[in-house]
Amino acid sequence: MQTLIASLILAFATVYLAWRWMPKAGQQQLGNWASRKIPALSPYLAKSAGGCSSGCSSCGNSKADNTGCSAGATPKTVHQVHPIVLVRRQQ
Repeated sequence: MQTLIASLILAFATVYLAWRWMPKAGQQQLGNWASRKIPALSPYLAKSAGGCSSGCSSCGNSKADNTGCSAGATPKTVHQVHPIVLVRRQQ
């Protein structure tokens, strides 16, 4: 039973990584094919088509200042910087 569960997890991880590393054109072609074969998957596969709204690197127009993206696009990750304050206990 454990071998079956471990095999399923490994298979899922392999398929997921293959999907993530696949070029966007390949994802679209595979997504279109899967949507025709299994119509219930079409809402999930339509989201992965990409474009600037899903992160600037997905449309291939990624620049350091994000000028290649449309006006409504946001960068993939936005980190807020918070200062670290060290407090010393008095003994």
